[in-house]
Amino acid sequence: MERFAAFQHANFRRYFVGQVISSVGTWLQALAVTWLVLDLTGRSDRLGIAVALQFLPLLVLGAPAGVLADRVDNRRLLLMTSAVSAALALAFGLIVSTGTADLRVIYGLTLLSGLVLAVERPAMQALLFQLVGRDDLPSAVAANSTIMSVSRLVGPALGGAMVAVTGVASCFYANAVSYAAVFIALASISRSRLVPRPIGTRAGGNLREAVTYVRHRPDVRRPLVVMAVVGLVALNFQTTFPSMVRFGFHRGAGAVGTAMSVSAIGSILGGIY
Repeated sequence: MERFAAFQHANFRRYFVGQVISSVGTWLQALAVTWLVLDLTGRSDRLGIAVALQFLPLLVLGAPAGVLADRVDNRRLLLMTSAVSAALALAFGLIVSTGTADLRVIYGLTLLSGLVLAVERPAMQALLFQLVGRDDLPSAVAANSTIMSVSRLVGPALGGAMVAVTGVASCFYANAVSYAAVFIALASISRSRLVPRPIGTRAGGNLREAVTYVRHRPDVRRPLVVMAVVGLVALNFQTTFPSMVRFGFHRGAGAVGTAMSVSAIGSILGGIY
């Protein structure tokens, strides 16, 4: 079927498997950070700050990071960002295991994770073109969107169970180990089968060109504006869902994870469609 055309490419299949495993680990860590902040502080606003610190770098640095993705080998860049993310997950686990976790340390590690995410996200999107080419890119984008949705369905629920059974630190360690799948997937990609792409050289010029392009293309500008509004007023579930379950219904980490997971079902159906 045309919608699954991206899976005809061996490079994309390897990438897909590695990202699914790693994304589940990422949501394990997201659930662990959520529960850790709520457990330490008992306040929703502190959790909101942690979530903001994770995504603020993507808002501020997303465009320059996109320019960087146009100028470098994205496969190598993703290998480096995965190594840093694994180290940060391990650091999270160690501070929890040793009982030295406090809010400032959590905020600091969360901000660092957000900085890595800001660099990693554009590189992941840019690599899709090289994995499948122009004709199968819509299929690859759709399949890639389901990765986060499927992992959001599995990760928080699994993380809630792990917190209840093996403790918060186990989620961070599991996330660190999950990056091994990314390393294996990226290392096994056949570079000879990658679709060549032009490499940008003018950082400032490329960024200005991108802004000009969006400004003169209503078909591109309108979805960006819509997503900005939706992101501002609706994508706050990482704060509201856990807080409501924890303080409104007085339930534990397992229930928090389940509530976060259920919200992914619609995204999975939409991505497949």
